[in-house]
Formats: sequence, C-alpha cells, structure tokens
Amino acid sequence: MRKTAFLLTLTALGLMSLTTTGFAGDGKCDICVTSIPKTHSKPCKVKVCTEVVDRCTVEKKACGPCGKTYCYVVTVITYKDVYSDGTTRIWKSSI
Repeated sequence: MRKTAFLLTLTALGLMSLTTTGFAGDGKCDICVTSIPKTHSKPCKVKVCTEVVDRCTVEKKACGPCGKTYCYVVTVITYKDVYSDGTTRIWKSSI
C-alpha cells in the first residue's frame, strides 16, 4: 500500500509515468513504471513489485543434543523483485 501511494505521488508530481497491468493478487505486477524523465543525471531505480515465483517444501535432517538425527520440513518460497529499469532480482526465503 505504501509503495503504491509513493509511486502515485511521484506520478502526480510529474516525476514518472505509470500504467497498470494485471490485477492485485494474481501474482503479477499491479503497477509498472513506463518512463522516467531525463532530468536526473542517472536514472532512478525503484522496486516496482515482488512476485512469488515458486513455493516448495524441502525435507531436512538435523542432529539433536544426544546425537540422534531427526527430519523436519521447511517451506522455501522463491521471489522475484522487478525494478523500474527492467532489471530483476531473484531471492529465496524459508519458513
């Protein structure tokens, strides 16, 4: 919500143009930056959205204090950040 308000404020000030693509909650960007003015010495890079790319469960093994091994399950989520200059960053988080 804060990111959307920030981008809309920049649009209202005439600092950038925005177009909407997709709908919120469908795993796609709901706001994408289409142009950045050339008034800056170098283009601004703004994170536009974060998408969930993959979600899987992984079984791991650990060793208890008495030396006995046990198994547990971890959910790994892969995310993709999309930036205004077209670059992306993929990262993972486990819960």
